[in-house]
Amino acid sequence: MAVTLAVFLSTGNSLDIDQNQLATIVQEVLKKYTKPNNDQRELPMFSLAVSIPKSGDSYDVAAGPDNGVAVKNAMLKCEVYTGTKVVGAIHLKLDDFTQTHCPEKVDNINEHAEYRTLQGLKAIKNNDNFKDLMLFFVYAAPCPQKCTQPGDGGILNSIQQITKWNNYAVVFSKLFIPKVGEKPTKSIREQSLRNLTSSGKIGLKNIFRCDYISGRMQCVSCSTDGGVTHYCVSDKEPKQRSRGEKDEDGWTVVGKG
Repeated sequence: MAVTLAVFLSTGNSLDIDQNQLATIVQEVLKKYTKPNNDQRELPMFSLAVSIPKSGDSYDVAAGPDNGVAVKNAMLKCEVYTGTKVVGAIHLKLDDFTQTHCPEKVDNINEHAEYRTLQGLKAIKNNDNFKDLMLFFVYAAPCPQKCTQPGDGGILNSIQQITKWNNYAVVFSKLFIPKVGEKPTKSIREQSLRNLTSSGKIGLKNIFRCDYISGRMQCVSCSTDGGVTHYCVSDKEPKQRSRGEKDEDGWTVVGKG
């Protein structure tokens, strides 16, 4: 089924995107590549880069040639899946999951899922795909300790690759909370997102938090009047409003209807 996504381009890949349609696309991507054939095996922290082709004036997740079972099986084996239009990886570190599924791949390695995915992005970085919609999905973000810091293991340089696509969205569902150490404060998370925009060259208007709210997938832009939207750095859920209406914090809340 083709999904219509209204995209209006301006300078520097900044786009005004229909968040209702983005919510549908995110839901379809997660279903195809993390729950293929209703496969309920759980993935640990993961990331996907999906180049979604156009069908007429619409972006069509189903038209992507990469097989969802193959994508998930590769990630479950701790491999970086690199296909025609999809790259996917899990967080590679020594834990219960990797000890069970791929103990031979883990020594003193601690590579985050988004870092591994972006390292494999060159496999699908070509002119044929640049006219697609690039959906870069990370299960939990922002990651202030490593990914959005300069240096080894960071993504501030490698994430710039996605701006080669005419249309792109960076999406996360959950707020990142490290298993060791203190929970990041709201201000630290906000700075982490700003690092993506300043050093990573990602437009704040291209960053969204998409998750199930009140039982349905909804996407919230991380940009509000030039600032970082509270919901992208806080666990507070946006209050339900009619489509396009802003709540008292200035959040425009729209989702999959």
